[in-house]
Amino acid sequence: MPDPKPRAPSGHWLRIDHIVIDNYAAEIGAIGVGVYAALARFADFNHRSCHPSYDTLARMLALSRRHVIRVVRQLADLGLISIKRSPPSVGRRRRSNTYTLLAIQDELPLSPKPCTTIPDM
Repeated sequence: MPDPKPRAPSGHWLRIDHIVIDNYAAEIGAIGVGVYAALARFADFNHRSCHPSYDTLARMLALSRRHVIRVVRQLADLGLISIKRSPPSVGRRRRSNTYTLLAIQDELPLSPKPCTTIPDM
């Protein structure tokens, strides 16, 4: 029987800190969580950095490039990620930025809340 816990980065799962959902999802919305998750999907397991293009993120999430740019800036403004802008290459377009998923300080210890109500359908 296979081990149910993921070990090293296998390419089949990603890590998102609970605090992103618990403390920021209401502010960044589902699209913000989706963009953060897409960045986490590309992120190096040890350094938590990645460099997908805005076009790649937009295609993955079925969003406009402009919307992705706005959401990425919002994530940076909230301190969830940092952005290192890459300089344009000589005679080429600008390369992709480097994004780093930052360690987030949990202001309030949150525990999962049990679901006590069943939504009406």
